[in-house]
Amino acid sequence: MARTPTRRPRGHSPILATLRQPLAKWGFTLLAFLALTTEQTVPFLITAAIATYAWRTRPRRRR
Repeated sequence: MARTPTRRPRGHSPILATLRQPLAKWGFTLLAFLALTTEQTVPFLITAAIATYAWRTRPRRRR
């Protein structure tokens, strides 16, 4: 008997799921701080934007 495929929630995104993890939040924040201290403007802006987005996403709640 064939198994039925698992359905994903409508808004499932692998990138968003990755950014919800604490390691990603702290990692991108650390990279932004490191880029700022080494006076790298473009990498700082990119990592700061990703870190900000990561901190704004809420962790998934289990039912």
